[in-house]
Amino acid sequence: MKFSALVFIMICIVSEMGLTQTIDASLELSQINLRSLEDDNGHYNGGGDGDGIIFRIGVDSIPGDFHFVRYELGVKNERSNLSLTGGGQGGSIHYETEFEKTVLFGAVYPLNLRFAKFFQFSAGAQGNLLLHNKHSSNHSSSLVTGLSSSSFDSGSGKEKHNSFYLSLTLRQSLTIPINKKLSVQGIVYYTRNSLRELDTFLKVSSRSLSAGLGATWNLDATN
Repeated sequence: MKFSALVFIMICIVSEMGLTQTIDASLELSQINLRSLEDDNGHYNGGGDGDGIIFRIGVDSIPGDFHFVRYELGVKNERSNLSLTGGGQGGSIHYETEFEKTVLFGAVYPLNLRFAKFFQFSAGAQGNLLLHNKHSSNHSSSLVTGLSSSSFDSGSGKEKHNSFYLSLTLRQSLTIPINKKLSVQGIVYYTRNSLRELDTFLKVSSRSLSAGLGATWNLDATN
C-alpha cells in the first residue's frame, strides 16, 4: 500500500506525456517547524525545527489557464530536532531526538491557476516514502516515587518515523521567459504533513516552507 500512491503518480506522468505542456526542474531550501498538537494545562508540550534541501521535477499537462493537472516527483533531505514532554502528578516522560532523513515523494496538483501568464498557483497532495533515517534519540521517564528510567538509541532505521505518509502542498511560482522554449522560475512551497509522519506519544504537526529556483522547458513552443 505504501508504494501505491507513488506508483499511481508515476503512471499518470507517463500517460500524460503526450499532453504535456512544460517540463521543469527545481532546487529548493526549506525551513521545517514541528510542534505538539496536545495541550493539557501545560502537561504536554514540545516541538522542534530543522532545514532541508529538495530536488524535484514536474510536468504540466492539458494546456490552459485553469484546466490542467500538475505532477511532480522528487527527493528531499531533512535535518531536524524534536523534544517532547508529557505527564502529570504521577510522573513524566521525555523524548528528544535529532535526525536526518531522505524521502522520495510524488505529488498531484488538481487545482491550478495561472495569472497574467507568468504567475501560477497550485494546490495538491503529496505521498512521501522514507528511504533512510539516521537518528540520535534519548527516552526518559520518572515517577513521584522516585523511580526513573532512561535509554539512548542511535543509528539508522525508522525510529518513530513511519515509512509512508501524506502531505498537503501549496505551490506558487513566477516564470521569467528566456526564449520561446526556456524559462526560469522563482518558486515557493508550503507543505503540511499528516500526523502519520511521526509515531510518538504526542501528536506532532510538521510543516515546512521552501523556496528556490527552477528551469522550465516549453514543449509546445516552436523555434
